[in-house]
Amino acid sequence: MDRAVATSLHARRRLTVLACAALLLVLPTSGEARKKKRFRTPTRSSTIRITKNDKLVVAVNREANSLAVLQVRKGDRDVFAKLAEVPVGVAPRFVAVDPAGKLAFVTNGASGTVSVVSLAGDTRFTVIGEIPVGDEPRGCTITPNGTRLFVANHTDGTVSVIDLASRSVVQTVAVGGHPTAIAITNDRDKDDGDETVFVTEFFSELIPGKQEPFDDARQGVVHAFPSGALAPVTKITLSPLATSGFTADRSKFCNLTTEPDPASQVYCPDTSVSDPADPRIAMDPQGAFPNLLGSAVIRGTSLYLPNVGAAPEPPVKFNVNVQALVHVVDTASLTEQTARHVNLNAEVKAETAPADPTASLDRLFGNDLAAIDANLDGTLFLIVSRGGNFAFRAALDGSGRLTLGSPVVRYQTGNIPNGVAVSQDGKRAYVNNEVNLSVTAIDLEANRVIERDVPIGTPPTPGTFAHAVLVGKLTFFTALGTPNDGLLDMPVRGIEPLKFRGKAADNAWSSCAACHPDGLTDNVTWSFADGPRQTLPLDAFFAKDNPVDQRISNWSAVRGSVTDFNNNSRAVQGGKGFAGDPPNPNIYNHGITQGASDALDLMTLWVQTVRTLNQPQPADVTAGRTVFGANCASRTTRPSPPTRSAWCPACRAIRASPRSAAARSRATPRSARRWSSSTTWARSTRRTSSRSGAQAGRSGRRPSGPPASTPRACSGSRTTRPTSTMVPRRPWTTCSPGTSSAPGRSSPSWTRASATACWRSSPRSTGARTPSARRPTTSAT
Repeated sequence: MDRAVATSLHARRRLTVLACAALLLVLPTSGEARKKKRFRTPTRSSTIRITKNDKLVVAVNREANSLAVLQVRKGDRDVFAKLAEVPVGVAPRFVAVDPAGKLAFVTNGASGTVSVVSLAGDTRFTVIGEIPVGDEPRGCTITPNGTRLFVANHTDGTVSVIDLASRSVVQTVAVGGHPTAIAITNDRDKDDGDETVFVTEFFSELIPGKQEPFDDARQGVVHAFPSGALAPVTKITLSPLATSGFTADRSKFCNLTTEPDPASQVYCPDTSVSDPADPRIAMDPQGAFPNLLGSAVIRGTSLYLPNVGAAPEPPVKFNVNVQALVHVVDTASLTEQTARHVNLNAEVKAETAPADPTASLDRLFGNDLAAIDANLDGTLFLIVSRGGNFAFRAALDGSGRLTLGSPVVRYQTGNIPNGVAVSQDGKRAYVNNEVNLSVTAIDLEANRVIERDVPIGTPPTPGTFAHAVLVGKLTFFTALGTPNDGLLDMPVRGIEPLKFRGKAADNAWSSCAACHPDGLTDNVTWSFADGPRQTLPLDAFFAKDNPVDQRISNWSAVRGSVTDFNNNSRAVQGGKGFAGDPPNPNIYNHGITQGASDALDLMTLWVQTVRTLNQPQPADVTAGRTVFGANCASRTTRPSPPTRSAWCPACRAIRASPRSAAARSRATPRSARRWSSSTTWARSTRRTSSRSGAQAGRSGRRPSGPPASTPRACSGSRTTRPTSTMVPRRPWTTCSPGTSSAPGRSSPSWTRASATACWRSSPRSTGARTPSARRPTTSAT
């Protein structure tokens, strides 16, 4: 070969090698490539997530059984475009997104599954898989490197561990109780097996040696276990606050300061004090214990846990019964940080009341803290008040305690927010609004709301049955208020509870949902005038197969309808209620059940739809059937649906009472009280689903078809009375007293006029009864 040619080839080879070497220097290593697919922060469960590039938001539409995908950023511009709404399982609750932003995982509470939703590629915005997990899955989140998904099974007391490569459950961790929220640490290495998984127990537990109902009797619980070995499971307890920052007048609980003597002095702070104005009696510091732990976030080595603080000691009054607590756990030592636990309401108390409360968020207390998130370095936190329709902005003070600062900053959201997510760059935040089917966009730099209701779903049309149910849910959950009437014609996004502030509670302090999460129970035993009473779940307030059949209310039958609890909004929660001020005089314990206002009627309607949670089923029920047959069957011989007239001791007692006799003498004729039902109860009927029969069976559906007859529970008494029968499985247009025919298949659509006829045709809407002279009680449940 010619020397010149050889030299030229050699030079070319050298240049090629050098070019390749230079290219290798600028290309990422395999480890660096993996880093691009790793989360930068600890992960957590939420109803709303932002993809890593801050461009897309995915949000659970619980009321539509769907997952919404929303584009929120294009370059430096805010854009709000709904890209898709993907049908998922029944009653979706939480969503997680993998580090690459290609897959979303949605827990479906009633279906007992996790829907796998594609966010990229040819299958984009479709469900590409369903993973069966335990009963009532709630919180879910992914390990930092995206290898495992952890799912909290709320009624099973377990955590499912899903391998994301095979998309199957590979292990199950037993934690007990009712696990709900999940958070996972992130040490930013390539190993997902060396992290710690934290799982909240939703309900508090009784402290050993303590007794109910006292403010210091219960404690919160968080479970922790390694993400790789999954054992041991460490139980971390969260102490009650000895002082919540509020005081109560206990003079009526001491022999020396009130007449007549109370039945007991167990709630008297100092039995030696004789002056009722003495601060030791009149300004007794109140405590509170953590309860309803539904959200969690980790920043640094701290786990932050917003919760609803419960204080069951008397007096039964809003500002000493529920609080807005945030507890803190050290993620390294797995111990609570008692010095850093706070009550956010104690800071709100110092605010000045606004001149126009219906146009200002100032001095709104933290009702039903439902969600929390923070920016990357943990210098800014957002904490959602579900009933208050806002998010607090918080930071850490010099001692590491969360503080709202001064002035307190709140961002107004859409109706009933249930989740929040802060962008990676810390410039934006997004809040999921459950009832409005919308997202609130917040500019954290300018400290303003960009858009309060960015649509991520389509709310029901005003005048439809679904709309009536949804507005009833809003009325139940709000701590602010709604109009008393005219709600059937109002789009749900057009109802702004702030404009009706003061109806549900004093300064948004409390709501029905604060003690009845999802219409169920907070598991707290409260001290009422008629004795210790645990909060009742409302899923059994109406018979599932016949909404005409309504149970007595409270353990002592002191109330008989949802309408009765309007006096609770007034006497306990400090509001004006939903039936005028002064209220309709026919509202009293065992008074009218409907017709007082649209707001109360629709709240009653929503309570009729409260779903009973799925529970783990035993493999063999023979022993239980035997016990039931020997001890219970003889007391329930009446054909389904059962009534309480024959075997209910409380019913018999009320029927025999003079008050009951007087009530019967004032009642309208029995024929007018008879109420027909062309409907049957089914939670899932408000939403159609294409799920298989097996999945439908898990969704809590009930048999279709009207009941054979309309039972009269506790015949002649007023404990279970005819109420609005507003839970149709199929469209219907007529509903009048004395008829019982089911709608035909060709029945036209349900209309507002027919619904109004139904609701207003109740004999109790006429106001014929005279109010009781007896002062309403103030029991909260």
